[in-house]
Amino acid sequence: MRAMQMCLDKTNGLMIFDLVHIVQRNWWDAIQQVTGK
Repeated sequence: MRAMQMCLDKTNGLMIFDLVHIVQRNWWDAIQQVTGK
């Protein structure tokens, strides 16, 4: 989550590659916490 937050803080957005890891590990809540969406 810290890496995602740093990307959002220092750049204009966040791009997620290899969505399969998000799905397999059920990281949707972590992404929602960082993005607020």
